[in-house]
Amino acid sequence: HVFRAPIEARLAQATLGAMRTPEGWRIEASGLDFAGTGFGARARVALTLDPAGSKPHLDAAVAIGPGQVTAAKVFWPINVMKVTTREWLDRGLLGGRMDSGAAIVYGDLDDWPFRQAQGRFEAGADFSDVDDLTNDSIDHFIAAHRVKLAPPESPSPKRSTQRT
Repeated sequence: HVFRAPIEARLAQATLGAMRTPEGWRIEASGLDFAGTGFGARARVALTLDPAGSKPHLDAAVAIGPGQVTAAKVFWPINVMKVTTREWLDRGLLGGRMDSGAAIVYGDLDDWPFRQAQGRFEAGADFSDVDDLTNDSIDHFIAAHRVKLAPPESPSPKRSTQRT
């Protein structure tokens, strides 16, 4: 599992398409407009299915609208995140607003989590009015009233047909 539980969301709209390419079936969804508890987002996703049966190539981008900081907890990628990091964030992020966020995943999922830079996974967000963060694993009190992370740029939609 990538996330700790299924992410429940209501899909408001989407455009879907599929086509056969030399690399395999390509399934695309654009204009995905959805909302869940404490968050709303807009996304595009393309999967290219390998006819040989390996995992698909993924090209996905999501822009997250205003929401609650606590809603971000469902999006921690627990399959690649250290348990101690997840626990520290869970204890520390107690409230506030996520003003905006963005994430991209681009690459062959056989290579996930892209430890050798075979693909790309990036995420970023702007937060405000974050409740004071306290954590028993550090010696001091951390107060965060404005945290900024640069949102990622979208990768090139082109994909090389060469496989190594």
